[in-house]
Amino acid sequence: IELLSGRLGILFEPYVIVLLPALLKAFSDSNDHVRTAADKTVGLIMAKLSGHGVKLVMPAVLEAFNEPEWRTKQASIHMLGSMSHCAP
Repeated sequence: IELLSGRLGILFEPYVIVLLPALLKAFSDSNDHVRTAADKTVGLIMAKLSGHGVKLVMPAVLEAFNEPEWRTKQASIHMLGSMSHCAP
């Protein structure tokens, strides 16, 4: 996901909507490597997200607040902060 997002840039936005819930759940994985990879991927995706992409991703990020895992909730809070830089 990280590689595709980096290579395709804004063209990858439609796929982010589908992949984001699984990516957010990766933050609650027990393996540190999976969590680190998810963090890097989300950082790259958020850096390349347009204002329109922010509107498309917002429902999935807000839905992650209903997840029972605290790390997933924490990641969605960080994503909301990143969104403020993408579309102020």
